[in-house]
Amino acid sequence: MCPFSEKGRRILALLLGMLAMPGLAPAQERPALLGLFPKLTMPPGRIETSSGFDASGASWSAYSAAVISPFGPLAHDGLRLKLLGSFGAYGYDKKRVYCPMSAEEKKRATGANLGELCNDIANRPLTADERADITASIRPLGLTLDGDQIYHQQAYQAMRYDVAVMPGYQVSWQSLVLRAYLGPAMETRSILPADPDKRMGTSWGARTALEAWLRLGSAVWLAADSSYFTGSEAYSGALKLGYQPLSWLALGPELAAFGDVEDDSARAGGFLRLTVKGVETTLSGGIAGGYDGDASAYGSAGVYMRF
Repeated sequence: MCPFSEKGRRILALLLGMLAMPGLAPAQERPALLGLFPKLTMPPGRIETSSGFDASGASWSAYSAAVISPFGPLAHDGLRLKLLGSFGAYGYDKKRVYCPMSAEEKKRATGANLGELCNDIANRPLTADERADITASIRPLGLTLDGDQIYHQQAYQAMRYDVAVMPGYQVSWQSLVLRAYLGPAMETRSILPADPDKRMGTSWGARTALEAWLRLGSAVWLAADSSYFTGSEAYSGALKLGYQPLSWLALGPELAAFGDVEDDSARAGGFLRLTVKGVETTLSGGIAGGYDGDASAYGSAGVYMRF
């Protein structure tokens, strides 16, 4: 007796039919899935993918994207569909004056309410020995004494990810190629411990993107892209000037700026691009201005392929 129920046999038959879809078996052995989808493979030259990793200071991010040209080769103008997803994490410190905090905030920040110490400091000058004793006693609580103020410094860890589905269109004119996209997007951000001054949770909205590529000469080209997300007012912009002395090698300077309603950052550096067997690998590095105003080094790596 067959060990599968009637429902199990139907599911098994459906799975076997999917395994027989185009691209998974030779053409002469490809039965259509229930006779409804005789051809599901995409002709070559219709899909491009890109993925990469970026690190700077106390932050890192990774992304993956795919662009589909459903009605013609990617080299031709026409409709496009871009699928995009990214994930990242970053850390930051926040310094606040401790004494003006409410009793609840004091306890949440340090596990204790040092209101009496605040009053004592405010009412009389401290001797050098008293300052040393207070500094030593409050350091384990994450507090520091500077002048007549006590400061609390808290370290935060934030994580964010976003996805977008953006229909678009490509148009070219002489040596200029433009792509414009617009579609729904979602971004989720979490921060530990919770930061009341930062936006957290999920934001929905529309994401728009514009990409441009322009050949300036036989061995020089310019690439630019920008994007904006209405949900968190996040924006980004990047510019590369490439010199391509060989068909498989390109290099040059790059600039970028990005941020949202809360923070802004910028970077400047250079890139090196190698093309081997149709796979483009781009390595970048330089100096980044962090959200906290401090400069740090950045590095990124990306891979681009066309199918």
